[in-house]
Amino acid sequence: MTASGVSLRARAVVVTVPPHVVTAGRLALPGLPPRKRAAAEILRPGDACCAVLTMSRPAPQSVVVFDADGAIGFIRCDEGRPEVLIVAKATAAASVRDALRSGRITDLTERALPWTRGAAPAPSDR
Repeated sequence: MTASGVSLRARAVVVTVPPHVVTAGRLALPGLPPRKRAAAEILRPGDACCAVLTMSRPAPQSVVVFDADGAIGFIRCDEGRPEVLIVAKATAAASVRDALRSGRITDLTERALPWTRGAAPAPSDR
């Protein structure tokens, strides 16, 4: 039950949190096998970067792309919407962060989503 009194029922639930949330006791998981808690104890957080770009025109189709080259990570858009979501981890996070800082993020988006060519992000996204 939530603090506001909302209660939900389900046969199964998937909860994703950083391992430290569990090991620090901020999320109680009754029945968590000791081997899984031990694994969570040794996992270290990695670098990540997420960004939402609002392009100057909407996406022509819904697409999810994983860039296996490691330059941008996961990138997605929804048909009829101008937003592009980027979720990058590890070396891709550094690549995306650098592209955002330098104003060259469309160099990366165009490779994964050709429709973004010439569809500059809104000024607040640059």
